[in-house]
Amino acid sequence: MLVITASFVTAAMVVLAVWGIMQYRDSVRYRRQLRYSCEQSLYELSLHLEEMNLAFRKSAYSSTPEGFGTLAARIYESGGYAKACITQMPTGSINLDNTYRYLSQSSEYMELLGKNVASGYELTEKDRTNMKNLAETASLLSARVSEIRDGMNDGGTWESDSHEILYGDGGEDTDFYGYMTEIDELLSSHESLIYEGNYSENIINPTAAMLENADEVDEDEARRQAAELLDCDKSALTRVADENGVISSYAFTAEDGTVYVTVTKKGGFPVYFIKDTAFPEENVISADAASQKALAFLSKNGLGDMTEIERTTADGICTLTFAKSGRVLVYSDTAKVSVSLDDGEIIGFDARQYIMNHETREFDEPKYTGEEAAKVLSDSLRLKSLRLTTVPTVALAEKVCWEMTCTAEDGSTVIVYLGADDLSEKLILLKDEFGTK
Repeated sequence: MLVITASFVTAAMVVLAVWGIMQYRDSVRYRRQLRYSCEQSLYELSLHLEEMNLAFRKSAYSSTPEGFGTLAARIYESGGYAKACITQMPTGSINLDNTYRYLSQSSEYMELLGKNVASGYELTEKDRTNMKNLAETASLLSARVSEIRDGMNDGGTWESDSHEILYGDGGEDTDFYGYMTEIDELLSSHESLIYEGNYSENIINPTAAMLENADEVDEDEARRQAAELLDCDKSALTRVADENGVISSYAFTAEDGTVYVTVTKKGGFPVYFIKDTAFPEENVISADAASQKALAFLSKNGLGDMTEIERTTADGICTLTFAKSGRVLVYSDTAKVSVSLDDGEIIGFDARQYIMNHETREFDEPKYTGEEAAKVLSDSLRLKSLRLTTVPTVALAEKVCWEMTCTAEDGSTVIVYLGADDLSEKLILLKDEFGTK
């Protein structure tokens, strides 16, 4: 019996030894694969960044749309490959927002610039400065990535780093993670790039135009503004948790918590309020009367010269949207007001879009008149009205356009926007009982 037991123990020890050897070999193999993968990705990342640098520099000397388009396409392609290289590395929880932002902006910016040049656009001094800055950044990153790869090899740190990444606490304390973080920090001071694209800086990191140069206000001033908005005494307001973000605000409640109101910490501008109230049992006033009450409310609270652009009525409540008016109607500067149709009480207000976008604007006289713009319309449309408006672009810039509301052959409403300076077609909207799209 003792012999049998000893045999089992010996066999178990042999199995464990074999298992340990296999685990060790697997560990070595995994670490070797991780090292080779990271080395290759860093090598290719450096090459793609250098390719971007060269293409940016060459584009400054290109004199034909075809040549510029080829270089722009090369940058777009290299930027995509560079992002792919990063995704193949074990970056874990490292914040690489600046790196991805640079690569995305560079690629998209040059793609759009290439298309514009092909359509006859001439590069500006600002375009050339942007390309020069982007080239310098690509060159800096390429050199640093090469240094990191060489340093990891010469210092022998791949062995310990790969083990920590695979079997440790995620590898946040490794040299590799430190180097990748350093790369991203190099881009923290990269100059903002604003252009007509989805990765434009003002889309990725929006700011509130009205608040940029406004002074901070204290709680008492914010409370006074909130009380004025609600037409109540300051003592009736109770401060609750602030709202933080792009529009940082003080928040208050009133009337046992059924009213909620916010005021910006910079400037002391009323942002919005909402009153929790029962739906009216019957409509006593008309939507037109509600519109007049809403306009009076806006004017009283510092938002004068507004024009109604949309209204919806549901459950006895009329919600109206107003835009900043004048010689040019500014669609981005909007505010909403909700009015109860039983007694005309203002039960809701929202000026967030107005605060985000409003600033002092100077509009030049349009190059083309409304009559000249109307001649460009399709023969299948009959013009009903026209006015000058702004139309937001992809990057939230504004183009002054002739807005022409027309009736189509089937009786539907079509709204056409033509550039006031070139009569190019910027936008076409279809309007029906369900809204505009």
